[in-house]
Amino acid sequence: MTKEILEVEDYEVSNWLEETHWPSRETDIDEMVLIYHQWQQTTARSGQTRELDEEHLIQMTLKRMRHIHPNPRDACVITALLILQTAFVARSEGVYSPSLTSRLH
Repeated sequence: MTKEILEVEDYEVSNWLEETHWPSRETDIDEMVLIYHQWQQTTARSGQTRELDEEHLIQMTLKRMRHIHPNPRDACVITALLILQTAFVARSEGVYSPSLTSRLH
């Protein structure tokens, strides 16, 4: 992947934030809290490690954001921002999902 591809795709988060100012931030975060708790309660834990499936959380979030935000660009960028914020929450709560919390180093 190259910088040019990212620019052509126009999913650059900082550009999106400058353009939109994320007016739905509060309601999107409220939705993410619900998704996060649902993920914790319903996601099967893998094998002996009991790790939660980070990919399932991403898919749950993207599906919901696509429902709320019909614009694909909005849904993708908001999902990326919410997943990053959720990784901080998961780490602070001690949730065992290394593939999620490892995004923070």
